[in-house]
Amino acid sequence: MFVKPAAGMKIRDPDMKDFLPDEGREVPDDHLYWVKRLSDKDVELGERPAPEVVAEARDPEHAETKAVDEASTHPDGSA
Repeated sequence: MFVKPAAGMKIRDPDMKDFLPDEGREVPDDHLYWVKRLSDKDVELGERPAPEVVAEARDPEHAETKAVDEASTHPDGSA
């Protein structure tokens, strides 16, 4: 399940040994600690963020780098 801290709460993650981030985290569904936190309203169920898609750089400053990579040559033109 994906949980995030309730408003104003700082919740320790017993497995990760840190605080649950404000944006939330995936935790085991059957872990009694998280079931209790949810029951006590210390955390709330959240939506998993959409997976980030890493797009190719479309920055013109990086255009020559991409061209060099595709041609498998060094920047000075040698192979």
